[in-house]
Amino acid sequence: MLQVRSGNLDDGVSERLERAYYALQATPARHFGQEADGWFLTGVEGLDPPSLNRAVVTSAAAAAADEVRQAAERFFRPRDARWSITLATFRAWEDWHANLVGGSMLFDSRLNVMVRATRDAVSAPSDIAVRRVEVDEITDYTQLLLDIFRMPGRFLLPLRDMTAAWIDAGATAYYGLDEADEPVATAMVTHTDGVAGVYNVGVLRHARRRGYARALMAALIDEASEDDFVTLQVGPDDFVEHFYQRLGFVQAYEWRFYTPRPKWSLFG
Repeated sequence: MLQVRSGNLDDGVSERLERAYYALQATPARHFGQEADGWFLTGVEGLDPPSLNRAVVTSAAAAAADEVRQAAERFFRPRDARWSITLATFRAWEDWHANLVGGSMLFDSRLNVMVRATRDAVSAPSDIAVRRVEVDEITDYTQLLLDIFRMPGRFLLPLRDMTAAWIDAGATAYYGLDEADEPVATAMVTHTDGVAGVYNVGVLRHARRRGYARALMAALIDEASEDDFVTLQVGPDDFVEHFYQRLGFVQAYEWRFYTPRPKWSLFG
């Protein structure tokens, strides 16, 4: 069993988390991608956040920054998708950062990729019910995701298709239920090569801070007991990250997203 301790990840853990995530992203029929030498392009038709549509740098030298930017522009623009060049900080990234921000890219945002071992369970609130989402409920589940995360309605069909593809690949979606047995919270756990990925953990605004997220995480971690470890991505330095830290997650590495600079015109 791989050991995960704060500040002391076993060699290869971060690379394994990366492979699991991108293998999962490639499962929907709406996925599009292109391989290159030391980097690759990946995205999902109909979902335009730059954190989903990426030029991912793996082993390429920073001198290739302009080549990657130009290829991404040609690849993503016809699909009407916003995009980013994405660096993972467990690889050499500082020279890439300098070349990107010194050129035509802006440092846009970052996410912490966090991990914990699966050997320790999470205690769940005794008064909150959690149940699995049935296949015929995927559209309703997706609509709840849109409501929770305030995403635009145009994401419904592509996000539903992605959810269905992940479930078909072995993922489980969960509802957290209120006192009337109505869904007010969501979560999903995927399984890829011994890596359990946690996604879609969210609660409707009126039901927050009542234990739903902890109840869902307890269910997901219990399901992941046969995996080596559990991973998730979260914005840094906020109460959500602190919530996961209290559940035993530690940072493995960081994703850094760089987006094209706006092309301003003096004439509007």
